[in-house]
Amino acid sequence: MKKLILPIILAVLAACTPKETVDEVFVQSTDIQLRIDGVTLHTYNPLTWQLGYNKNKRQFRVMKDDGSAFYTLTCSALPAQMDQTLEAALEWTSGSSVKNESGLSMKVVKTDAEGTVWLWCNDKKIGVSVRTLR
Repeated sequence: MKKLILPIILAVLAACTPKETVDEVFVQSTDIQLRIDGVTLHTYNPLTWQLGYNKNKRQFRVMKDDGSAFYTLTCSALPAQMDQTLEAALEWTSGSSVKNESGLSMKVVKTDAEGTVWLWCNDKKIGVSVRTLR
């Protein structure tokens, strides 16, 4: 009887463990963007947007030139390597309002040679890509 209980408990625990489901459109994109629940809210365009980066504050800002749209990501550590997990706070514009999420557990799911990092929060289905400026 005892030999049957442990496998059953392990099977139940495995079934209850939330699976990470990264948004494939987000990961496959080369854009610097903010994507929430499968919808791209902001996409950086070098002709009409600006990138900001403050290494000391571990903060990244992507903003439209006229200031009408932006997102800011503040991290507990600088995102630098694949599978790194960190805490973050996100602020962004949505229409005429500003929204905030804090305490986000974000995982680095992609990096590139230009210093762009793609971070994913599985709990909130938020994808944020930012660039470390040199």
